Amino acid sequence: MNPVIILGGGGQASVVADAIETRGVRTILGVVTNDSSPPDLGYPILGNDDDLLFLLKKYGVFELLMAVGDGRVRKQIYCKISKCLNDIRYATIVHPRANVASKVLMGEGSFVAIGATVGVGSDIGAHSLINTNASVDHGCKLEAFVSIAPNVALGGGVYIGEAAFVGIGATVLPSLTVGKGAIVAAGSVVTKDVPDNSVVMGVPAQIVR
Repeated sequence: MNPVIILGGGGQASVVADAIETRGVRTILGVVTNDSSPPDLGYPILGNDDDLLFLLKKYGVFELLMAVGDGRVRKQIYCKISKCLNDIRYATIVHPRANVASKVLMGEGSFVAIGATVGVGSDIGAHSLINTNASVDHGCKLEAFVSIAPNVALGGGVYIGEAAFVGIGATVLPSLTVGKGAIVAAGSVVTKDVPDNSVVMGVPAQIVR
C-alpha cells in the first residue's frame, strides 16, 4: 500500500498516526503542517501545505490524510490543494479496533478512530472524521467534511450535511437531519431536524444561533 503523509500537527494528527501504526500496513513518510511549533509525533516535518508539489516530485506516490479536527478547515485546505494539485491521492484510514459493518461506503480521506462503530449500510462522505467511541448506526448518511466528536451517538438513518459538526457526547435521534454547516453542541440531544448553518444546544437541543 502507498505511504502516507499526515497533514496537520496537532492532537488529531497523533490520533491518525496511532491508527496507521496500529494497523501496520502503511509507512508514514512524515507530517505537513502550518503550525510553527507542532508537537513531536516522532516523524519528520516535511514542510507546509505549500510544499506538496515538491513532495510529489520527491516521493513520487503517496497518499495524504488531513488530520484536522474542524471540517470547515479541512474543506478549505482541500479546495486550496485541488486548485493546483489534481493528482493528490487521499488515504482512508480505519483504526483496527473500530467496528465498521458490511456494506459501508467510505469516502476518500475519511477517518474512523479507535472504538468507533459504523453500522451496516451507512455512507461516510469524503474527508469526514468519526472520532473515538462514536456510534454511527445503520443507514446513516454523512456528507463530505463532517466531524463526529468522541462518544457521539447517531441513531439509524440520520443525515448529516456537509461540514457539519456534532460535539462530544451529543445524541441525534433516528431519521433526523443535521443541516449543512450546522453545529450540535457537546452533550445535546437532537429531537428534531437542525437547519443549515445553525447552532443548537441543550436537552432537547434548541437553536441558539
